[in-house]
Amino acid sequence: MAAQLDIIADTKLREDPRLAPRPLLRQTCVKAAAPSASSSLTARVQNPVAPSASSSVDPRIAAIDRRRAAAGIAHDQFARLAGVNIWTWRDLRRGNRAPMGATLAKLQAALDAPRETKPPQVVAAFHRLVMQTIAMQMAFDLAMLLATDFSVQRPSNPQWLRAARIRQMASYITSVELGVSNADLGRAIGDTRANIKYARDAIEDLREDGNEIDRVLVAVTQLVRA
Repeated sequence: MAAQLDIIADTKLREDPRLAPRPLLRQTCVKAAAPSASSSLTARVQNPVAPSASSSVDPRIAAIDRRRAAAGIAHDQFARLAGVNIWTWRDLRRGNRAPMGATLAKLQAALDAPRETKPPQVVAAFHRLVMQTIAMQMAFDLAMLLATDFSVQRPSNPQWLRAARIRQMASYITSVELGVSNADLGRAIGDTRANIKYARDAIEDLREDGNEIDRVLVAVTQLVRA
């Protein structure tokens, strides 16, 4: 187009009014441009993808889990009380499987069953035994573990961090095996209910089927049961 205009300008053809250059106008008939990232995002927002059925948690499972949390029962402990595999319970909570009627009945029964209260001395002794067993499994110096002051946090000290992790794992196993609440376990070992809950939640989040923490928990649980 530009070349044609130059030719017209340089010749007598420019005197012909029919060939006079016209002002450029924005073309209305153009090829469709590829959608921008923002327009694609807008389209996705306006037309969201419906969630799959597997991503939704059964409302009965959600209600059971709320009751479990209110009762202060750890996930592993609850699964054991109900006679349900811990990984099955995790899949149910995540909506990865639909609950069977028999499984729902077991979970409800575990919530409704009365829990026996353990004397603080028994809980403290069991917790200490579990800590020692975990230390042996993880090749951690037992004297250093027992001498560690957990009332003062030392996050920059690797040995203190390992000892604190062992104590968390011991709290987790004790709560599961003895069926004690966060408050009862805290009173027995001189800790707060909030700290016990944090420890149990931390181990629950870190534990995956077959990883190091899971292997140690399984091995120590089998030893203390024996």
